Amino acid sequence: MSVQNTTHDEGDGVASAKAAALSTFDDLKGQASQAAGEAKATLNTIASDARGKLNDIVGQQKSAGADQIAGLARAAQSAAGDLEGQSPQVARLVRDAAASVDRFANDLRSRDVRDVLATVTDYARQQPVAFFAGSIVAGFALARFFRSEAPVGTTDRHRGSTSGNLREWSSAERTGTQV
Repeated sequence: MSVQNTTHDEGDGVASAKAAALSTFDDLKGQASQAAGEAKATLNTIASDARGKLNDIVGQQKSAGADQIAGLARAAQSAAGDLEGQSPQVARLVRDAAASVDRFANDLRSRDVRDVLATVTDYARQQPVAFFAGSIVAGFALARFFRSEAPVGTTDRHRGSTSGNLREWSSAERTGTQV
């Protein structure tokens, strides 16, 4: 064999090894791309399932919130009925406010959460004072609602009824006993 032939054979061997390496690289690249595609599809499926479950939970909470708001509207309607004999003008204002609250509850039930948040945000930007005042009133109403929810088995004394407590306190003070 001549030197030229040996160099040619070595060149063919290098070219062959280079072609084999490129082929292996292309195969690995294809496999990596396929694995990445499968992983992406799996993650998309998981994310879609999570979004669906989150939407279900948010929908349930939205419905529960709408029910609570509607209950507040019913309580205001009842209070308006009680006020009717004493102050018809105040009763009418309370009844109108209750109707607005009830409309909001129905609107909340029928709309998407994003739409509701957008509406509330827009209202807060357009009427910041009214929004702030409404937030304060809602906070007081919620605090009163949660405080009025006494656990089963409690008495008026534990809930803070002052009429019974004052009588018991003054009676106990006179006799020197504890309440």
